[in-house]
Amino acid sequence: MIGKRDISDPRNTLISEFCRLVAELKPRYFVMENVAGLMSSTSRCILEGALERLRVEGYSWVTPIQVLDAQNFGVPQRRKRVFVLGYRADERPPKYPVARSCDVTVWDAISDLRELGSRRKLFSSDVFVGRLGSPTSYSVSLRAKDQATQLTGCLLCRHRREVTLRFRQTRPGKTEQISRFARLKKTAVAPTLRAGTPPSHGSFTAARPIHPTQPRCITVREAARLHSFPDWFQFHHTQWHGFQQVGNSVPPRLARAVADCVRRAHIGK
Repeated sequence: MIGKRDISDPRNTLISEFCRLVAELKPRYFVMENVAGLMSSTSRCILEGALERLRVEGYSWVTPIQVLDAQNFGVPQRRKRVFVLGYRADERPPKYPVARSCDVTVWDAISDLRELGSRRKLFSSDVFVGRLGSPTSYSVSLRAKDQATQLTGCLLCRHRREVTLRFRQTRPGKTEQISRFARLKKTAVAPTLRAGTPPSHGSFTAARPIHPTQPRCITVREAARLHSFPDWFQFHHTQWHGFQQVGNSVPPRLARAVADCVRRAHIGK
């Protein structure tokens, strides 16, 4: 909703390309995911026009089309996305996953990573080697099974002194006035982690959250925790690309909830 919502933006044709591939490959089911703004009055016509082609090809989709919020599926982040669950005429229709109240907080996700902020080596390397803090039930589920002491995606931002001071003075849950970066609150969920723009649209860096107890931006690994990625998953070693990969992805826990609904429909449960 924060973009220009330009109907003529060439990226809008990607939805039609997605539907073209479904029509050619003829899968039993398909899942389309996009920003919640696609359901607005100005953009809904793009979605409906693309889906109409699939109706002719013998596909239906679950209605009403729903917007799912990641925080309702075990992800400590507010993140609303529209999902289209489609199925071939000879298959059982899936159901949308049932939302539940969020029981995971920012601190549940990243409290055992607070040691990262004190390692000066992480200003030049994205690899943390050492002992992590005590885990929560959430972080245990994301840690490597062998409890490996090497963790990637931990490169720290090198902030100027005045920036560090402003971050320190920003209260958790509030926004720093100059950078417009939000400071995470330990007992809440994170705001939507954004990807920024690709090179074709200026390569702008998205606002990155400020750590709830340390005067710095979070690392890619901490963002990954807030997105529900397991610790073994490796991102690009640069912060710009790493944050883009996180921000452009569907949170794994939300993805699993949706995929499980499709699986249940396929096997008849």
